[in-house]
Amino acid sequence: MNAGERIGRFRLVERISVRSPAERGATYRSYAVESWRGHDEKLDRPVSIRLVRTDDARIANVLGAARAAALVDDPRLMRVLDVIPMGGGPGKPPRTAIISEWAEGESLVDHLKSSGTATPTEALMVVGDVASALALALDHGVPHGRLSPTTVFLTEGGEVRLRGLAVDAALFGPLDSDSRSGRVVNDDVDGLGSLLYALVTGYWPDPSVDPTEVGIPLAPLTGRTVPLPSRVRAQVPRAIDDVVGRSVLSISRPRGSIRIADASGFATATTAALDRITPLAPTSLRIARPQVPSGRRTTRTVAVIAAVGIVVLTFALGMTMLTAGSGSASTTESSQATSLLTTDAVPFVEEFEFSAPRAPVPILSIRSYDPLADDDENGKPDKRKGRENEETAALAIDVDPATEWVTETYTSADADGKGGVGLIADLGQPMNINSIKLNLRGYGTSVQVKVADEIQKDPDLWTPFVDVAKVGPEIEVRSPRPVRGQYVLVWLDSLPSDPGTGGSFTGGIGQIQVFATPDEDPAT
Repeated sequence: MNAGERIGRFRLVERISVRSPAERGATYRSYAVESWRGHDEKLDRPVSIRLVRTDDARIANVLGAARAAALVDDPRLMRVLDVIPMGGGPGKPPRTAIISEWAEGESLVDHLKSSGTATPTEALMVVGDVASALALALDHGVPHGRLSPTTVFLTEGGEVRLRGLAVDAALFGPLDSDSRSGRVVNDDVDGLGSLLYALVTGYWPDPSVDPTEVGIPLAPLTGRTVPLPSRVRAQVPRAIDDVVGRSVLSISRPRGSIRIADASGFATATTAALDRITPLAPTSLRIARPQVPSGRRTTRTVAVIAAVGIVVLTFALGMTMLTAGSGSASTTESSQATSLLTTDAVPFVEEFEFSAPRAPVPILSIRSYDPLADDDENGKPDKRKGRENEETAALAIDVDPATEWVTETYTSADADGKGGVGLIADLGQPMNINSIKLNLRGYGTSVQVKVADEIQKDPDLWTPFVDVAKVGPEIEVRSPRPVRGQYVLVWLDSLPSDPGTGGSFTGGIGQIQVFATPDEDPAT
């Protein structure tokens, strides 16, 4: 196959690699697999294309894996989009094309090379996201089977994406040469622990793996096992050692610990480890709760109680001396002693006010807003009638921020000279709008939020709420004071560029949440 050739609506753009089975242990009737960067000409987006010969002995397993992976819907997983059989020709054997989402961002291999090892908190959050995605896949009976730093990507928006669900393992088998499937820990748990190890140390902990498969050096051996992360890098907390020790097979399991059984258990373990190493978030009570090792909690509690008792006792003694009135010093001292020893203790009660969590107001309906376009080509702006991708506008107010309303693709950030495009949310009645949360498509969107009591024909006629530049993907905007109105316009006046598309620009809104009060008094 050559660049420029088409497979249905997909065009081959650049060949990324050709992987021969002879390089990694050939099996019967296995042939080279070509990986390409392609372009979906219908939806104008990059895609990943793998070409597998139809007479390859692995093709049945690969097709089964692709069909199973396509059923798992999670934004962290790069989905299988299509499977297309291709006829052969002179000198060209018949092939099957497996089309998947393109891997945006940088792989963990590139991230480790460019930025070095991650902090413990960052490492746990990244691998925890991968584990949560695999836990969802496991609910559908679909494992990954071949986790490595080359399969995990970090986007510019800070999102974690995972490629190769089930398909990589069907094509190339498990990552380790001796295939640990069926042992006490499954391949995905071992892979998750190895990813965590790699992020905090920069090394891969499996000595049986070819280093070119993972893209990073292998960890040093201490006898027959690999040392814990804290023995390789300083300042790795014990919580990470515990998770790694319970998941990576090449590390001796700490005595008394239980192996993690599956991806769901691994996600729970990373959450518990984060709780151990991350300070508690501040609350409205403004009380700092110290992190106390379990073995010292009783002693620390007794000491605190004693200290509080001394303070209360001293305060009471001072107040008695100030208000004693007449009488000799000896009488006063005797009176104090009697009072302190015989008076019943009065409990100290402190009242706190807890504010209810904020909830967004319901949005009755939403519509797209493209008033400066000339879709009917009559030479005049469409004004109120202007719409853009109206059929998907409701995705911006559903419960899932991963589903989004997306603009058309433009050649300039200002929507090809229109100056913007957006959505209008109808609150049903005038409200005092305090703040608005937005989930945007990627980084680099400039947004104007405006308010009105009726839909205006021009965005400049709306009352400004806030104007922010080059933000995303998640922001909350506030006005210096509440602005009253029934309609909220989210106007994208500068769209972010599409990575890898050669200068195109596309915006999107995944979710709009409006926080407002229906009171007449705008000071609320």
